[in-house]
Amino acid sequence: METDGTLIERSCRGRPDAFVEVVRRHEVAVHGFLARRAGPQAAADLLGEVWVRAFAGREVLLLVAWEQLTPAEAAAVLGVPPGTARSRLHRARAALRLALQEAT
Repeated sequence: METDGTLIERSCRGRPDAFVEVVRRHEVAVHGFLARRAGPQAAADLLGEVWVRAFAGREVLLLVAWEQLTPAEAAAVLGVPPGTARSRLHRARAALRLALQEAT
């Protein structure tokens, strides 16, 4: 079985089916996380937003949060400079924080 990091790397290289597998693996856990913070009604709406944002650019967040990589290791996987990975991680965390605040 491929790791999430490998799937995300494949997704970044133009294989959206790989990202679908990441979603399948984690949708229940992510929904539970959102439901605990924003309530069950908002969780379904937020879940879609999380995956859209992740697909659009939250690869660094997924690699750091689920694969337990450092930002530098995530940068190597994604083929970007470490500073770029740290910046993307900061923006992704801020966007997720804002989405959770808006839902509550």
